[in-house]
Formats: sequence, structure tokens, C-alpha cells
Amino acid sequence: MIETRELTKIYKIGKETLTAVNKISFALERGEILGLVGESGSGKSTLGRMLLGLIPPTSGQVLFEGQKFVKSLPSRMQMIFQDPFASLNPRMTIGDIIGEPLMIHRRATPTVDALLDLVGLPQSAKGRFPHEFSGGQRQRVGIARALALHPDFIVCDEPISALDVSIQAQIVNLLLQLQKEFGLTYLFIAHDLAMVRHISTRVAVMYQGEFIETARVEDLYKSPSHPYTQLLLSSIPRLDGKRASMRPFIRTPLLSSSGGCPFAPRCPFAAAKCYQEKPQSRDIGTGHFVSCHFAGQKNPLSNPHKQPEKLGI
Repeated sequence: MIETRELTKIYKIGKETLTAVNKISFALERGEILGLVGESGSGKSTLGRMLLGLIPPTSGQVLFEGQKFVKSLPSRMQMIFQDPFASLNPRMTIGDIIGEPLMIHRRATPTVDALLDLVGLPQSAKGRFPHEFSGGQRQRVGIARALALHPDFIVCDEPISALDVSIQAQIVNLLLQLQKEFGLTYLFIAHDLAMVRHISTRVAVMYQGEFIETARVEDLYKSPSHPYTQLLLSSIPRLDGKRASMRPFIRTPLLSSSGGCPFAPRCPFAAAKCYQEKPQSRDIGTGHFVSCHFAGQKNPLSNPHKQPEKLGI
């Protein structure tokens, strides 16, 4: 359904430039849920907005069903925003917010009442204002608005990060229910790796504007191959209260990583090659793509306790 070809976004900040998204190429199949994870500033939201045409790319292409992005596509591509407090107009009633897309595109169906029922809100909500609802209820309004035009593809830009933990599971379960009912395709952007595992069929790990590992959700969580992915998964809280030490990953770079792997300055397994040569994404089996020189080999990654000083850097 969605395909990108070397999609790039570069921002100019004074005399400096910032590459938010760097030559990303990937395909998203119909009915798939691609979880997109990575730390803040990795380019996740920028990528999601470029897919919808909200931000123009510096270079590269976005294709929807093989066609270039055109003005008629927005009705088939929608977004659920991160902050349900900021994404709803406080001066509009819930009925007007949900009904606005229908009015603009001159659609008679579905009705606002039907959309409210779909997301589990009472029809009496139509005449009320956003400030009268909880965060979870506001996000349901945002979901109803996104569904108004019968979209095929929805970018979920961290839709649960601003919500209480007790509400997050309700919203994720609602998104799963709607995906199954309407055959929707999602790009699900999130920080919560446990929730990404629950909702996604495939996961992409993003670092400094690039996909460094992509795999089916079972493969990635069972056998993470990139050191950065291992770091992210080690940060997931466990029932026994233990988690892997992150200390080895916070290092002062000994060599410049310019032209090499972007993660090399922080990687405890980096060798001289990692600073000098940028790894190419390669399939290490069953559609599991990794951008690491040592992935899939007998290498230091198999021994997470080996010290970087012993690797010759």
C-alpha cells in the first residue's frame, strides 16, 4: 500500500543542517501494522508526517498503491495525533470536530452518531466541548475524526504516550478492533516497546533518521541483532524488577563516526571498521534486515559482557 524510495528530510538551522530522515526505503503491505520505535529525535514523527504529505520531503518519493502522492489521497490517509489535549479545537463541540471532515468532503455517511458509537462514546457527547472529557475520551474523539472518511491507512503518532497507563491498553485494544473490522493499515509510532509488541505485525527500529533493524515482531523481540535494538529491549521493565545495565552504551566516542555507523560512538561492541565504513542493511533470514557489520555472524554481539577495550578500539 505504502512505499518510500530514499525518503529524506533535511532541516536548515542557521548555517547548520539537520538530517531528520535519511534515505529511508520501505514498503508497508495492506492490513499490516508496522510498529516504529526509537528514542526521541530519531525522526519517527517526521517520517509519519511525510507519508501523509503534511511535511514535504527534501528528496525521495512516497507512493500510495504505486501512485505518487496527489491531493485526492488525504481522505484515504489519516493521522491520530500524540496529544489529545492539543489536537482538538477547544472552541468546537465534539460533534463539529468529528463532523468537519464529512462537511469538507461532502460525505453523508457515516454519521457523527455512528462514529461516536464506533469508538465507545455516548451520542450525548456531540454538544459538549473537549475540556469536558478525559484524555482517553479525547483520544477516542481523535480516532473517530480519523475514521470519518473511511481511510485505508492511518499514522498513529504515539497515540497513547500522553495517556494514563490504565487507559493506554483500552486505546490500543480499540485500534486493534477497528483494524480488524475495517482492514486498516497502521504505522504505529511509540516509545512503549511492550505495547508495540502487542499491536504490531512488524517492527522497524529507527536511529538518527535511519532504519537500523526491521523484522517480524516475533523475530525482533526473540532475536534482536543490532546493539541499539538490544539496548531498547533491555530497558523494558520486567516482573522480577531486573533490567540489563545501560551503562556500557553511554560512552565517549574514541574515534569519529563520520562516514561510519551512526551508532558506533555509543556501541560497546564497535570495531575500527564501524567508524570507517557505514553498514548496509542486509537480510539475515526470513525478512529480518539489520544494518550492522557483525549481525548474523559469530561476533562480539553474542557476548554482551565483552568489554569494548578488548575489541581493539
